[in-house]
Amino acid sequence: MSPEKPELVLSMLTGLAYYATRLYRQALNEWNLALITAVIAHDTPPEAPFSAVAVAQFYRGNALFLLGDLPGAAHAYEQAVEAVPRLGEAQHNLGVVYHAQGRL
Repeated sequence: MSPEKPELVLSMLTGLAYYATRLYRQALNEWNLALITAVIAHDTPPEAPFSAVAVAQFYRGNALFLLGDLPGAAHAYEQAVEAVPRLGEAQHNLGVVYHAQGRL
């Protein structure tokens, strides 16, 4: 995430703060805003290890899972893995959701 996009960083960090206090819906709102910002800004800097889109989708998946929305969590993790295939945490959590859904 680029420091030239403070609104993106702010949304990601605010989402993490909500997540840490178990306010998952508010966290989702912030990460949705981060996704919109990242897409508008074409967040694909080659020097970044992970894109903001992948990170936001990963955290969205976590919140959706904790809210009991397994289809939504699966979709978010799939989007994270699609954005950055080497994001092992998203791959793992996607497997956990697939298992919970009886898909594995």
